[in-house]
Amino acid sequence: MDRFEGTGLTVAVLGHAALLGFLSATFLDKDETPKIEPAPIEVSLSEDIGLETTAPEISQEEMAAKLSPLDAPVEPESAPPEPEPEPQPV
Repeated sequence: MDRFEGTGLTVAVLGHAALLGFLSATFLDKDETPKIEPAPIEVSLSEDIGLETTAPEISQEEMAAKLSPLDAPVEPESAPPEPEPEPQPV
């Protein structure tokens, strides 16, 4: 290892050590985390609430008449399957 590689390795090791020390100091410096109190929820034990359905009613009417004079395009018939080639003797 020549002089420049040794200098670069020393700088890298010192930089990593400084970074590790800085990060460790930030973890040690913290006090107790603030406790978050959950908000109270209002609960009703009454049987009167929600007796009527709120879901939409399904319409019993027939579907609307066709408004377009054109029919949908007809799909072309699929091509017949290709015949399989006969096996060749080896």
